[in-house]
Amino acid sequence: MNKRDAIMRSALKLFVTRGFDNTSTTSITKDAGVGTGTLFSYFENKEALINELYLGTKQEFMGIFPQLTEDSLLNEEAVKTFWDIGIAWGIKNPNQMKFLAMYKSSPYITKLTMDEFSAEFDLMGDIYQRSVDEGLIKDLPMDYLSEAIMSHVNFTILYLSSRKLKDPKVIEKFFPTLWDMIKK
Repeated sequence: MNKRDAIMRSALKLFVTRGFDNTSTTSITKDAGVGTGTLFSYFENKEALINELYLGTKQEFMGIFPQLTEDSLLNEEAVKTFWDIGIAWGIKNPNQMKFLAMYKSSPYITKLTMDEFSAEFDLMGDIYQRSVDEGLIKDLPMDYLSEAIMSHVNFTILYLSSRKLKDPKVIEKFFPTLWDMIKK
């Protein structure tokens, strides 16, 4: 593993366990087994590290899902597919899921970081509106619906992980609460 990857892995672990403000660059480099100067050869400052870690984690998370097309709709089958994939990834990558949830409400978000995903939201907005027009999902603000879905996914992963539940039959029981929340 290269030094940059070691820094990113240590930063993820420490941010999730200690929080952003309680994790110093020195603690990250110490955990990664590199010098403090090495961190700054890859990242301008801690904020840049946090944003780059977010972008990489978000891209990894978004990359697990089937590609949406202009013809996609948010019907029960499609939402279930995305839910299943997201839950499986989150159970396998609990620190990444915790980090994404932490980052979302942090003061470290930059405009550039948020702009990275704006094209995805444009396509999603079209899919969302067609799904509302088709009577598949409730007519709620898209950002509200998005937050509700991610909150449900995050809570489900936290619940399953904290109880070490992996039985697919148990996991299946949680999807209807999400679908009931968003279906028309």
